[in-house]
Amino acid sequence: MIRKHHRSQRLEGELMKVLAEVIREDLKDPRLNLITITDVTVAKDLSFAKIFISHLDEEKAKAGLDALNKGKGFIRKQIGMKLKLRIVPEIAFFIDDTLNYSLKINKILKSIEKESKPDNEEDEEKE
Repeated sequence: MIRKHHRSQRLEGELMKVLAEVIREDLKDPRLNLITITDVTVAKDLSFAKIFISHLDEEKAKAGLDALNKGKGFIRKQIGMKLKLRIVPEIAFFIDDTLNYSLKINKILKSIEKESKPDNEEDEEKE
């Protein structure tokens, strides 16, 4: 198990708060409506941060990712000003598809359950 340093954990939480604020208040791009930051991971040396975003609509998540990548420089500048960091980590945005993946699995499980119900009901009627 990888052990997180206290400082990197603290920075992850602060980055999440600041990023949500910057996206909500400072960026005026309509593609960022309903974009959610799901996770932030920071390297041990605090030089790099991975930011995971999600949206219920996969296409809107991709559009939001494009908007965030275009505004990456502005976002880093805002992070540096709001957190007063000496060295602002490089940032990279990624789509967090765990929600869509879990919805897909849930749908598959429900379809399997529906397929198996008539068989069970027929067995019960025979007895």
